Amino acid sequence: LVGGASPADAQQSRAPSAAAPAPDPVAQAYEQFLLAHRLDEDDDAEGAIAAYRRAMALDPKSAEIVAELADLYMRQTRASDAITAADQALKISPDNRGAHRVLGMVYGSMGTSDTTKAAREAQRENLAKGIQHLERAVGPAGTRPPADVNIRALLARLYVANAQYNEAIPRLSEIVKEEPGWQDGAILLVQAYAAAGRTD
Repeated sequence: LVGGASPADAQQSRAPSAAAPAPDPVAQAYEQFLLAHRLDEDDDAEGAIAAYRRAMALDPKSAEIVAELADLYMRQTRASDAITAADQALKISPDNRGAHRVLGMVYGSMGTSDTTKAAREAQRENLAKGIQHLERAVGPAGTRPPADVNIRALLARLYVANAQYNEAIPRLSEIVKEEPGWQDGAILLVQAYAAAGRTD
């Protein structure tokens, strides 16, 4: 009896070990997010899309994941999917700049493309939507730190295309000072000044 194990000891030895903690879904989402970036860099767009979707399922409150998926769709020239994903990101976070940038670029492209007369009304609507979203993406003129210069330049181009010359001039003036080698910027600025009646 002294040397043998008691029935209680034997029962404890058969008891299962404590269950391992459940994995954190947000951490798993981040892992899939990083995987999607790597697959995108390796030109595996479909693999990246699948990884982003897994990340979205694991962390449905993250607007950044959905905005990144929208950006990938845009770069794959899948405009409809890009718009759907960006709209979804804005439902989660209405101020998400990445989603506004995607929508601004997609609608801006649709608003300045060559169309038939029957489609001009839709073209004007798309141009207005593009401007609205790019304004949200870059913030007001003079914002510090400034948004990406290419996005600001696109917004300025859309202003000129939409005859919003007074809005285009401060944007273009700022960019031309930053990027004096951008010849198109100086030309657009001249056009905007002339159209606004500021010939001097």
